[in-house]
Amino acid sequence: MADNSLWSLLVLILLIIADIIAVSKVCRSGRSTLVIVLWTLLIFFFPVGGLLIWFLLGPREYSANAPVQNAVS
Repeated sequence: MADNSLWSLLVLILLIIADIIAVSKVCRSGRSTLVIVLWTLLIFFFPVGGLLIWFLLGPREYSANAPVQNAVS
């Protein structure tokens, strides 16, 4: 029984760390205040689902100086 509690605690700690990282990236994203608030609320109220949705739809960090790769070489 103690092993299950330890694993649950570890997963909870990792989830909290991942949520904190996601919220900090959202806050530094340079998007509008409304978008930042909505993403933060989504991650806060739905820690697992919000984190997954943010991971799939949220981070869009493109560099303006990155080389463009052509499909045809």
